Amino acid sequence: MQDPVRAARELEVTWIVDGSLQRRGDLVRATARLLHAADGVAAWSGGFDEKFTSVFDVQDQISNLVTQALLPVLRVGLGTPARLADIGGTRDMDAYQLCLAARWRAQGGRADEVDKGVALLNQALSVDPAYAMAWVELAQVHRRKLWNSDGLAAEVFEPANAALKHALALVPNLAEAHAGHGFSRFWFDFDWVGAEHAFRRGLTINPNTATAHWGLALLLLSQGRLADGFVHLRTARSLDPMSPVYNTVEASLLLANGQREEARIRLNRSLDISPDLWLTHLAAGLMHMSDARPEQGIASIRRAVALSDATTRSWSVLGVRLARLGETEEARSILNQLLTASKSRYVTPTSIASLHAALGEVGSALTALEQGLVLRDTRMVFLKGDAHWTGLRSEPRFVTLMQALKLDRYGPGLSPI
Repeated sequence: MQDPVRAARELEVTWIVDGSLQRRGDLVRATARLLHAADGVAAWSGGFDEKFTSVFDVQDQISNLVTQALLPVLRVGLGTPARLADIGGTRDMDAYQLCLAARWRAQGGRADEVDKGVALLNQALSVDPAYAMAWVELAQVHRRKLWNSDGLAAEVFEPANAALKHALALVPNLAEAHAGHGFSRFWFDFDWVGAEHAFRRGLTINPNTATAHWGLALLLLSQGRLADGFVHLRTARSLDPMSPVYNTVEASLLLANGQREEARIRLNRSLDISPDLWLTHLAAGLMHMSDARPEQGIASIRRAVALSDATTRSWSVLGVRLARLGETEEARSILNQLLTASKSRYVTPTSIASLHAALGEVGSALTALEQGLVLRDTRMVFLKGDAHWTGLRSEPRFVTLMQALKLDRYGPGLSPI
């Protein structure tokens, strides 16, 4: 059994709620304790017996009593508890469990897991079409296709935006849905001002919206607004400490900013949470490279390739690193494979461009990036700070791209893996 105080310290939180559920027939017994991580002292404990169908009432009772216990620390009033409908929830146990299952499945890095997540969410929504947070989750899972299966942006954001429209029709002030629109404006419209407004609107509604902090962090860091960006990045991860993606991407951005030891901590945390996430092994490879351990670095990146079945991102990073190590024959072989694949399916132009750039093929790299702008390749938002384009920055065509994206008005930023 996990020691709750140890778990709280590992998650870097001050308080943790520890408890258990026991079910017998249609009855459920819930016990809970609010523990202080520093000394393990319980500030509150309680237990409830309810019908299984009323488990959400049990959750409400626990959360309200926990808040009351924290009042002397937080120095705020409890106020009127929000109704479940106001925060986009459901009272249907089947819909709730399907949504949880979808979130867990889609957290992995494989395209089939993302597809399974979509299927589970559609099933949840068929049970309870008024489950606004399930619509938000559906939009988020669709967006995962951008990174996990070379999703064409137009085909990803059409269903994602439709899902957000459903969510906001049900709950107009749903913070997570406004944050979802922030990603659409950031990753598809390339509307930096509109994206920031949407993320900040979500945070105005609910300052504890992890996805809003996450999106705003990536936006600020890509624009060179590093101090505020890292604040929001850490906040997002603290609100969702078990997200392997949050931990991994934070590690890569810390590494890009020269904060190596902090990056290592976050990377190790991600490996603890999800040891088979391709993105984490990709970040581990880059960490090894920065430690002047190229053999271990290439091995980790090859592991990422093996785990990522439908994205070319890991392939392109492998090819680029091989080219920089002088292994140009294999790097060109990877480029040729991607070019062949692009004749029958969509391959993200930035993956192809990075390999052309690494092989010194400036014209071909710029042509691929220009295609990326037309096709709304999401990685174009990181054009300002992505190290893959260091050798292209003085090229007039690259300058034109920066102007078209309106990134020329910002300082140098950071790019995640």
